[in-house]
Amino acid sequence: MNFKVPSGMESELIAAILAGDTHLYRQLIRPYERSVYFLSLSCMKNEEDAKDVAQEAFIRAFLNLRAFRGDSRFSTWLISIALNEARGRLRRQTTIRIVSLDEFQAEEMPVNPTLLRDWREPPSDFVEREEVRSHSGRPSRCFPTFTGKCFSCAM
Repeated sequence: MNFKVPSGMESELIAAILAGDTHLYRQLIRPYERSVYFLSLSCMKNEEDAKDVAQEAFIRAFLNLRAFRGDSRFSTWLISIALNEARGRLRRQTTIRIVSLDEFQAEEMPVNPTLLRDWREPPSDFVEREEVRSHSGRPSRCFPTFTGKCFSCAM
């Protein structure tokens, strides 16, 4: 059973839907249901999430049908909506697990000392950087080295 909508018929369907015949939307999206679902499934790797993404893509396409310019095929526009929805959901699902050190159980997860390291700049590095910055602003040709001799005269 092939439900492919000819491109000329596609634009007529869109015009009719925008005119108020919203029941025709089902006829417009029917040929693309499987491709939108399989695209969503390939992104989400979970059937339930894929169904949610596909459904949300069809709803967004319906609500924004007036924004469809017709520069490309409706299927291309619909697929891009589904892809954007899947990417957005994946972005929202990506969370970093935070473990409280107060409630930490040694059997659950080993602690890596690099996770506990303070990544702020050490005060000695800050002072050294500020000192170099203050010397580099001076119009001087002679910078003392660690040996006490002038850097430009060290030869």
